[in-house]
Amino acid sequence: MNVEKLARKGYRVLVVEQTETPEQLELRRKEKGAKDKVVKREICAVVTRGTLTDGEMLSSSPDPSYLMAVTESCQSSPNQNEKWVFGMCAVDVATSRIIIGQFEDDSECSALCCLLAELRPVEIIKPTNLLSLETERAMLRHTRTPLVNELVPTAEFWDANKTVHEVKTIYKCINDQSAAGSVDVGTDAANTYEDDELGCLPPILSSLLRAGGNGSLALSALGGTLYYLKQAFLDVTLLRFAKYELLPSSGFSRIAQTPYMLLDAAALENLEIFENSGNGDSSGTLYAQLNHCITAFGKRLLRTWLARPLYHTDLIKERQDAVAGLKGESLSHALEFRKALSRLPDMERLLARIFASSEANGRNAHTVVLYEDAAKKQLQQFISALRGCELMVQACSSLSVILKNVESTQLHHLLTTGKGLPNINSILKHFKDAFDWVDANNSGRIISHKGVDLEYDSACERVKKIESSLTKHLKEQQKLLGDSSITYVTIGKDSYLLEVPESLRGSVPRDYELCSSKKGFFRYWTPSIKKFLGELSLAESEKETAFKNILLRLIGRFCEDHNKWRQLVSTTAELDVLISLAIASDFYEGPTCRPRVLGSSCSNEVPCFSAKGLGHPILRSDSLGKGAFITYVTIGKDSYLLEVPESLRGSVPRDYELCSSKKMGYAFLSCNFQVGCLYLARGCRCVMLLDVLISLAIASDFYEGPTCRPRVLGSSCSNEVPCFSAKGLGHPILRSDSLGKGAFVPNDISIAGSGHASFILLTGPNMGGKSTLLRQVCLAVILAQVGADVPAEQFELSPVDRIFVRMGSKDHIMAGQSTFLTELSETALMLSSATQHSLVALDELGRGTSTSDGQAIAESVLEHFVHKVQCRGMFSTHYHRLAVDYRNNSKVSLCHMACQVGNGVAGAEEVTFLYRLTPGACPKSYGVNVARIAGLPDSVLRTAASKSREFEAVFGKHRSEGSEDKLPMQSSLDEMVIDSTSTEGKDASASTLIE
Repeated sequence: MNVEKLARKGYRVLVVEQTETPEQLELRRKEKGAKDKVVKREICAVVTRGTLTDGEMLSSSPDPSYLMAVTESCQSSPNQNEKWVFGMCAVDVATSRIIIGQFEDDSECSALCCLLAELRPVEIIKPTNLLSLETERAMLRHTRTPLVNELVPTAEFWDANKTVHEVKTIYKCINDQSAAGSVDVGTDAANTYEDDELGCLPPILSSLLRAGGNGSLALSALGGTLYYLKQAFLDVTLLRFAKYELLPSSGFSRIAQTPYMLLDAAALENLEIFENSGNGDSSGTLYAQLNHCITAFGKRLLRTWLARPLYHTDLIKERQDAVAGLKGESLSHALEFRKALSRLPDMERLLARIFASSEANGRNAHTVVLYEDAAKKQLQQFISALRGCELMVQACSSLSVILKNVESTQLHHLLTTGKGLPNINSILKHFKDAFDWVDANNSGRIISHKGVDLEYDSACERVKKIESSLTKHLKEQQKLLGDSSITYVTIGKDSYLLEVPESLRGSVPRDYELCSSKKGFFRYWTPSIKKFLGELSLAESEKETAFKNILLRLIGRFCEDHNKWRQLVSTTAELDVLISLAIASDFYEGPTCRPRVLGSSCSNEVPCFSAKGLGHPILRSDSLGKGAFITYVTIGKDSYLLEVPESLRGSVPRDYELCSSKKMGYAFLSCNFQVGCLYLARGCRCVMLLDVLISLAIASDFYEGPTCRPRVLGSSCSNEVPCFSAKGLGHPILRSDSLGKGAFVPNDISIAGSGHASFILLTGPNMGGKSTLLRQVCLAVILAQVGADVPAEQFELSPVDRIFVRMGSKDHIMAGQSTFLTELSETALMLSSATQHSLVALDELGRGTSTSDGQAIAESVLEHFVHKVQCRGMFSTHYHRLAVDYRNNSKVSLCHMACQVGNGVAGAEEVTFLYRLTPGACPKSYGVNVARIAGLPDSVLRTAASKSREFEAVFGKHRSEGSEDKLPMQSSLDEMVIDSTSTEGKDASASTLIE
């Protein structure tokens, strides 16, 4: 596939197709006197990274390839502050998905950065010399070397008026075709086209147009996209069957109005939700941990769920119930569902290609000459789509048996025919009766059954009628010449020649045309035969044309119900993801639980977080080497044996099968894994909505240790104080076998709520696990609000509206930002955007400058979050003075990561990390210990240890006693937290922090 290779390397590939047959060339030469000796060829497609649509080109990755258009405008608000407004349109051409919206942003382009980090567009369309420097820098930071296309404003990157005119023209043509009996363009709420004063526009475009200036930039971004797609012959094809989505947040300030938690670019990247910080792939990410989906479209839906965790309590509980309904007794049915759909193609993309083939445009234009191989490929894709739809219906129907034992309203909706599951049995029967699928797939030709295609049937009848007339004419000639041996023969291209014996030549009428002869016979065409042959030639030509168009007419009939096919795919994908989440909990080390989510609607409620025995959502102890307390082992041919220490044998469920034993340990095979391994060996796969649900249901099986269903409380306002609590919380991603030595240690964590401080000030030794704990808590919150189980014995929280993460040190050279400026810019966004229901994770804020400045900034920021915003958060630091200043503050809990200290080589302290969250502050950071681990020479270590003791002697007493001098805190922060949409305000934020 050279086209794909060139396109993925950033080239624009022109596809040239033959648009004339040799016969048409000969006719053209005769009629026009043309001297051409070769048939016509024309450009029929332009293939780039963002316009790949062929299934073979896309089969390597299920991830969407977004083509994104961006435009902006700087507007002045009533208080004379400038604000930036963006219009955005992102298109996944392979699935006909269009995301469009308009939103206000700050001077750092935070909302735009979030979208870029989530969608990762492979192509950017922008108006020439129109975007600001800040926007250009944001696109450099949060994309992965996309192909950039610059269009001339207005002429190519259309404004709103030009866009509306072009779109109305296209949709009016579509509506006219629909009224004339062509393909129905849609009946569902998302794609119902309104014939009003706005023309035949989809509701989302109509709402943007009615919004006036609040939608003009979004329409302009759509215009730039359409112009670009028009050059690739994809504009009409895309719009006819487009799935429009309004941007979930047209303005990130209206958090209470959105049903999703907001994860900005910093959170997505620092928490490694989709991409790891090493090589940029998905290994070791939360997405990889939860992704047990089998279908490609289920995997894409899971990405959407992770990028937009739920925020409303009722929606979280509803999804939790669905995941729980796919576990236990229902798990075997869920695995059968996956097995049934194990070889299902990417139905979402396949359907989009089938819908596109019904449109006479680009490579599907009527003028394009498709030879047998191309026509056969198109037919095979259509049959594959029919079989895939039939398979999904059967699988969903089989899974519906679980409903009698399941109370989940979501599962009942998804698996009930006429609700989530469309009623398409009669439609499938129509296509089943239309032609033989097996024969057509093998031969590459459709022989439709009688009554299916009236045009073809009529053409066949005309041919038969003429052939009958010729047979009748033969009998007349036999009677006329008195010889029943007279018959028709075909010589070369001449057919229906009347072969007459030589003895009867004198009886042949004079108007018979002698065509040929052989010994003893003469061959004639009678005037009637010549007339019938002309009619037969025309009828056979019409029959062949009708035969070739059978597939197009069947595809047109198929496309009339495109909303039902898409709904079937959507339902299957959701079930796939839910099953994936159900499975994922089995892969955690230690216990898992269902998080308890408290109400979020009452503004008077105090948000909180509490976890007991919190494990890591990703780490497992079998990646740690020594100390792994539970892990999988393989003994001989037996794999996935659960190795349990002898001390825990009494806790093993009775239905676990004892397979072998060794000193101090036993190997069991759980009943769930007996079923799971059986299907794994048979190559099980799955489908979209069901695929995602099943993936979530299975996901908990992959955690180390126990898992639980997070507990979600009602969202109504009550006197109950909301809280976040986790007991025995593990890591959602890390596995012990990835860590080298030791087992991952779960922890109990409580943030806010009754009797608990809203902020944890975390100290401890270098490499003690502070950053890991911060990520662990954030990932567990995302897991809970996605609807999955978490690796903990017990877990409850009030919903988080947005997670802010500031960790790691990196600069943005292309954006002209140093490491420290990047750090402060992200912090300023937190200070201006966080609410009471946000979760903040700050890792060693202030380390990019001098100790005095860094400590001042750290304490000022902490003071603002604790007393002004009053949100939940964790603040790790090596500024031990902060622990002294907040030791009597009830809103801040002093904790540290425990360790044991002994005497090491060269007088340096040797630290053993315990990774246990412990109350109280740690007196030192033990940095010399890390220097020892890194292999610094003993002489350097001795000097460092001596200097450390010297510094402690000078500053330690002052720190322990506490000083009356106050660092510049709240007054500076009040000046700093100003309107971040103002460029001057943003610059002032960073400078005020430093002051």
